[in-house]
Parts: sequence; C-alpha cells; structure tokens
Amino acid sequence: MFLSIISLLTGVGILFWGINFLFSKEYFLYHSEATRISWNDIDEKLKYILLVFMKVIGVGSITISIFIISTVIYLIYNENEFIQSLIFFITSLYLLGLFLISYSVFIKTKANTPWKRMLFWFVINFSGFLISILLL
Repeated sequence: MFLSIISLLTGVGILFWGINFLFSKEYFLYHSEATRISWNDIDEKLKYILLVFMKVIGVGSITISIFIISTVIYLIYNENEFIQSLIFFITSLYLLGLFLISYSVFIKTKANTPWKRMLFWFVINFSGFLISILLL
C-alpha cells in the first residue's frame, strides 16, 4: 500500500506539472533566467513555437500521469507485483529524463531550474522500484 501511495502522489504531481505547462501563457521564470531574455522581448512567432513546445510537454506529462494514476487504481483492486515494479520503472525513467534535462540547463546557464525537485522524485520512485523488486 505504501508503494501505491508513492506512485499516486507522483502521478498527481506529474499531472499538475503537465497542466502548468499546457495552460501557460508564457515561459517560466527559469526559462527567462536561462536565456537572459524577457518573454516580452521575444518575437511573436517564436513565442508561439515556444508555447507549442510547452503544450507538447504538458500533454505528454498529463498522459503519463493518467497512466500512473489509473494503474495505481487498478492495482488497488488487482494486486500484481510485476505491474507495480513496471510502473515504478517507467515513472523513474520519465523522472530521470526530466532531472537530466533540467540539470543540464542549470549547469549550462546557472538558471534556477527544478532539477532538485526532479532528483528528489526520481530517488523516491527508483527506491520504490528497488523495494518492489525485492518484494517480487
């Protein structure tokens, strides 16, 4: 049950992350820090392209979160250790990708990216993966 709570919290967190990206009207503060360009100074066509990229990230994150949340709900009624391990593994891969991307932007630009938050959630989920493997 504890592992399901970790997965559920992660799924909800990714859902809010995705919604934030999907409905954003401009790029985030750390994007501005990284580029050293104010949103108001960007050409309108480029703004549109950047917002499209952000919406793609948002839709992808929402899709992954729905997968995670629905799988956790399924596991409440149908205990399956393999699926539990698989959901932790897939979630860990996604979070590892987010961490590596945001950390590389931090290293390159010194912008205040959310790399620490991504690392925290990756460690929590990867730990859940290892625990679930031990319980198989």
